[in-house]
Amino acid sequence: MIINTRYNTEPCVLHNPFKGDKYTSPFWDYASLYSGKVVCSIPDNLTIVTYNNKKGGCLESQLTKIGLPYICLGRGLKWNTNRNKTRLFIENFDMFETDYILAMDCYDVLVINDLKDILDKFLARDLGVLFNATGNSYPRYLHRGRDLFAEIEAEMCPHPPFQFFNSGVYIGHKEAIRDVFEESWASPKEHADRCPTSDQWILRPVYHSREDVEIDWKCELFQVAYLNDKMKPRVSPSDVKYDINEYLAPKVKVL
Repeated sequence: MIINTRYNTEPCVLHNPFKGDKYTSPFWDYASLYSGKVVCSIPDNLTIVTYNNKKGGCLESQLTKIGLPYICLGRGLKWNTNRNKTRLFIENFDMFETDYILAMDCYDVLVINDLKDILDKFLARDLGVLFNATGNSYPRYLHRGRDLFAEIEAEMCPHPPFQFFNSGVYIGHKEAIRDVFEESWASPKEHADRCPTSDQWILRPVYHSREDVEIDWKCELFQVAYLNDKMKPRVSPSDVKYDINEYLAPKVKVL
């Protein structure tokens, strides 16, 4: 189990968007080692969705091993942009039989705790969609040396370190998710073309404008394993501590 002791939360999902980075390896390696031993169930009204145009990926391997059903979208598709994920969700919407969806990237995400209560945790927030929160702003919207996306999101969520939008993991009502994705595809072409391979580039302005979309900054459901490139880890056998600039970052304790 991985516990975020900053907020005393027990996240269910670990996302490591920079898998292999030396700053993330201590508890990602731990999660990988025990991924096949997670005892897990899912609520009846929740479907797990992932995206993969090939076979394999750590998440699919884990879900198969621990016996959790899931839907994989994109098999056999030529993958030249992460916007395939939002497009595939829209195009395959009718195959989702449950009201709620938990979507996770396939190559850098692992389930680290039982999912039996994850839907109740989400429903308590009274939202349409809840996305993962991370400590780094990506992609950056640079203007005269300033990252405008980072400034907006730091004001929206003034709770460092996990205060920036990440679409690698999310949970929501399927219709709300579809609405968010369709709105992202309606982005002005001039904006969308500035970063044509990124789904986050066109999703972040939607997050900025919708009251029913938030990020999980307390890591109640999702924990990111990477904060930013200024981290300096100090590793002990029982926990992992990170320094982020002037902050004493969350101690992610491994039990």
